[in-house]
Amino acid sequence: MGGRLVVVESPAKARTIGRFLGSRYVVRASLGHIRDLPEDDFGVETDNGFKPKYVLIPAKRKVVRALAAAAKNADTVYIATDMDREGEAIAWHIKEVLGLSDEVCRRVVFSEITPQAIKRAFASPSQIDMRKVLAQQARRILDRIVGYKLSPLLWERFSPGLSAGRVQSVALRLVAEREKQIREFRPRRFWTITVEVEAANTRFEMDVVDGNEKRRFWNRKKAEDVARLLEASLAEVVEWKAWKQEQRPFPPHITSTLQQEMASLHRMSPQETMRHAQALYEGVDVGERGRRGVITYHRTDSVRVAGVAVRAVRKLIPALFGEEYLPQKSRRFKVSRYAQAAHEAIRPTMVDLTPDEAGRFLSKQQALLYEAVWRRFVASQMADALYDVTEATARCGDVELYALRRCIVFDGFLRVYGRALPSHDTLLPQLNTGEKLRVLSVRIDEHQTQPPSRYTEATLVRKLEQEGIGRPSTYATIIHTLYRRRYVVKRGGRLYPTELGEHVARLLVERFPRVMDVGFTRWVEGELDRIEEGEKEWRGLLEEFWAAFSREVEEARERLSQNRRLCPQCGKPLVLKKKGSGVFWGCSGYPSCRYRESAAPQPQPTNLKCQKCGSPMVIRYGRYGPFLACSAFPKCRNTQSLNHLNEQEETSDGDCDG
Repeated sequence: MGGRLVVVESPAKARTIGRFLGSRYVVRASLGHIRDLPEDDFGVETDNGFKPKYVLIPAKRKVVRALAAAAKNADTVYIATDMDREGEAIAWHIKEVLGLSDEVCRRVVFSEITPQAIKRAFASPSQIDMRKVLAQQARRILDRIVGYKLSPLLWERFSPGLSAGRVQSVALRLVAEREKQIREFRPRRFWTITVEVEAANTRFEMDVVDGNEKRRFWNRKKAEDVARLLEASLAEVVEWKAWKQEQRPFPPHITSTLQQEMASLHRMSPQETMRHAQALYEGVDVGERGRRGVITYHRTDSVRVAGVAVRAVRKLIPALFGEEYLPQKSRRFKVSRYAQAAHEAIRPTMVDLTPDEAGRFLSKQQALLYEAVWRRFVASQMADALYDVTEATARCGDVELYALRRCIVFDGFLRVYGRALPSHDTLLPQLNTGEKLRVLSVRIDEHQTQPPSRYTEATLVRKLEQEGIGRPSTYATIIHTLYRRRYVVKRGGRLYPTELGEHVARLLVERFPRVMDVGFTRWVEGELDRIEEGEKEWRGLLEEFWAAFSREVEEARERLSQNRRLCPQCGKPLVLKKKGSGVFWGCSGYPSCRYRESAAPQPQPTNLKCQKCGSPMVIRYGRYGPFLACSAFPKCRNTQSLNHLNEQEETSDGDCDG
């Protein structure tokens, strides 16, 4: 019998699989991709069917020599790289570089690294899925086209070394535009009214509402008028209802939801989350159970769960929590039409390995991640949480009042995971239509509209997923690239675009509105999915993209040359240069010419006067957004919140109730 070589991506994965397969197999690691487009050349023949020029990655030459030597002694080479597009592409490149025939090369895929899963995978090997390979190749070429053609345009406006990316630039646009919304936001005050009423010797509160929401009064006088109408009056019950409400559990984690939870609860970046998940997937030592993967494949957008895993968790639930926590039927969650149906959700491979037991063998961060995966998976197959709910609607003249009270009666899946719905200690008393409610007191509360929140890593991942930007394997890389390029910084858990990032986003949106459009990026991702499904030819997508993009690049280059700012001292072009996370205009003739000027936004005038010196107040922009400042700065350093400007606007517009 000839030798059997198994090639995987990482040494950790090789160690785990090697223990399962035994001495008949030699397991080696490729350490990721072994070849790619060249770093110092475009590497794509756009006039020859977009033929890519692949070259060995210099750092992988020694790895390739070792793999080639091992393959010479093997009758069969099993390539067991990850089951997504990147893994399929790695497998194909290994096959091509090693010159393996279809008879010699076998492809094995699995979603978990356990003895049973590995045995099943090697019992039914297949061939490399070229549709996945071509989808990855199309994505790689698209990214190379955008990066190589847009980045030099940034160098003409900015200093050399900046980069633009097909997906990262759209993500940057989201962060920059959110910052612009916050900067331009003008808070407004409004008022709400709550009344305390009495019925059947029971007191409870009701809100003044407009439809299904609390009514907002944009004018305090109007709120006071309504409050006077309600004081010491009688309200009439219009409707009273009582019912049972069910709260269903979430499906098991997918990549995006796991990244969101770990960022929100544990301040773990998406990149850290993926690193720890990779370790748990590839294998860890868990005492007497040996070395094995403890979670399934972690780059997935599918909520599908294997039947054997569902049966195992349904056996575990009554043992741990009692029969009442097990629903009569197992749950099946709807899989998105865009999800990779062959993938599973992220779940524990051994559901009986509880977080307490696993924590003895894992690092602190790994234990937190495993607990998140285990709890959400177990909860997904538990019984609903149940609530008793009462609600009442009443009227006092033209004013509508509403109250809802909810009490939990069975925690169900909430015993393991999730948050209960807003609940109360008591329900509303039973009321009859037409019954009178005595108003005991009226309370007016003042509020202020809030700007949209800056993105966190969790909410940006959610936004990328909602908009169809990127895929599970790319979310962490997108955010990491924004940090690495100094386009975005994180402060207090929130994402702020740097001055450089805002300038880059503004230029790209102005010159390449189609490429920077969220909808267009979503369309491209959908077309890549169609290539993988065999519904579209990969060159067709590249031809459609290139036909318009090449024209846009030429037009942008021409406009940039016409609109170039010149140095007032020497006449050479000015470029935006980096200074920390900020930028300034500097002469491209540096160091011969050292001219420089600020690139900060110009102050905006207002009608307000400085309370200290009488000079006009202006709107300036700081690292935390806009504020009012004296125009006589630095002689006068008076600053104020923008609320002072909004209060003046509200006074002049005081008769409007919105």
